[in-house]
Amino acid sequence: MDKNLPQIFDYQSKKIRTTMVDGEPWFVAADVCKILGLQTSRAVHGSGRTSTEGLYDDEKGVLEEHTCSRNQKMLIVSEPGLYHLIFKSVKPEAREFQKWVYSELLPTIRKTGAYITDRADPVVLREKADENEKLSDVNILAQMLLPIYAAAGMKPEFQLMAAKQFYKKANIDIPIEGITVEKQLFDTEYIAKAVGIYSASSNGEHPHPQAVYSILQQIDIMPDEKELVPYTRHGHSGTTYQYTIAVIDKVRKWLVENNYPTKIQVATSKRAYGVVYKTDRGLTA
Repeated sequence: MDKNLPQIFDYQSKKIRTTMVDGEPWFVAADVCKILGLQTSRAVHGSGRTSTEGLYDDEKGVLEEHTCSRNQKMLIVSEPGLYHLIFKSVKPEAREFQKWVYSELLPTIRKTGAYITDRADPVVLREKADENEKLSDVNILAQMLLPIYAAAGMKPEFQLMAAKQFYKKANIDIPIEGITVEKQLFDTEYIAKAVGIYSASSNGEHPHPQAVYSILQQIDIMPDEKELVPYTRHGHSGTTYQYTIAVIDKVRKWLVENNYPTKIQVATSKRAYGVVYKTDRGLTA
């Protein structure tokens, strides 16, 4: 890989050394880990018992710096590797560092770092500029929405999934392997299939998630039985609630208590959804 000498940035009186590798910014791992409160070798390579805790091979490397007195080897991490380290940190300061990386460090590197050379290809430069503009737009989107998601009660693991969706638009893959979700969650379409609620207008061909949503407005759901999560569907991204298996049981109970109605009232209007029920024996009216 083609590597350049480190460029030093200052973050709250702490140095962050960066270098360009094949035209992309890489970061000295020790500098990043010191700020994030991580042990460098463990964070980058994983522990001796499980290397899966470390970064992927293409997210880490070694930079050799040659000086008059000695040759120094330093662990470096790629941009996805940097994100991975940030998400490993439990320090409250990690969020402020993440904001600085997105809003100041990376834009500065991209403007001054490696893309302009004496032999620069104008077409390549234009493509890089387009990429940078797209990344800038995504940074603004993430900085605007993630605090809103947090204020709305979205848990950190789901915020990370939302961030992954944002940065996918800029062709940046944020690794989330190893991030675990405490409970299994289901959307309204899955619940519709599970309890057998299908659209009458489609002759039972399609599940009816909107009817399920109307039922959910009529039953008591505990705070720990639902989670605000990000979603991407048909090219659109946003947030929605998903529910635990206990809620599926509550929907079934509601159907029994209401004698499996063929019309389910929309909670906020006088409209009603026409539904049929699909069982192991087929459709029922």
